[in-house]
Amino acid sequence: MKNKSIRPSATDLAKVNVEILKEHGNIFLRCQICGAVWLPATNKMGQLLKGYWKCPHSPHKNIPTKKEVAYHESGHAVMGHLLGVRVDHATIVPNNSVAGQVVYTVTFDKLPPSQQVMIAIAGPIAEDMVTETPRFATFEDLLTFSESDGRGVIQAINRYRKEVDVPGHYQVATYLLNKHRQSIDEIAQSLLEKNRLTGKEVAEIIGRNNERARSG
Repeated sequence: MKNKSIRPSATDLAKVNVEILKEHGNIFLRCQICGAVWLPATNKMGQLLKGYWKCPHSPHKNIPTKKEVAYHESGHAVMGHLLGVRVDHATIVPNNSVAGQVVYTVTFDKLPPSQQVMIAIAGPIAEDMVTETPRFATFEDLLTFSESDGRGVIQAINRYRKEVDVPGHYQVATYLLNKHRQSIDEIAQSLLEKNRLTGKEVAEIIGRNNERARSG
């Protein structure tokens, strides 16, 4: 979406370590502390919302690298595809409070609880594949890190932990993601190169690797 009407003050932004970037008629903001790039939040009239200048990684602790974000979103995308939830697009361009995002063709909250939990926990599990020090080796690690880092995955876990075997789902998700590691690697690499993938591109990568596995 074009946001030419946005005119944030470069002088004011410099005071909070944020700079303005312009690309293809759009205006992005970049944090000078961690390098995160995001679209400033606006209302339907194109007016800036309060706090539009806040870095999505603020306060700056437990900041994921761009590669970790790419794997995180790749995990969400692959798991959604495996569960039959069609991906609309995946991106690693930060927007508001998120460092990246996978959007599905259906409303996420309307999916069955089991699918919501599987897709939610797939992100950090895949992210852990490229961290120097694994943070999600066990289900308990996932809970502890999510609670301290404020990640959305804890919301899905807490919402459905009484009706869904979350630890069991964690084990299944870990198995499936390791089984489809090649697809996760390729989707993450494509996100790092392009910043955004369509659902068709995601499906093609997974389909190609599944075909290789069958023929190999």
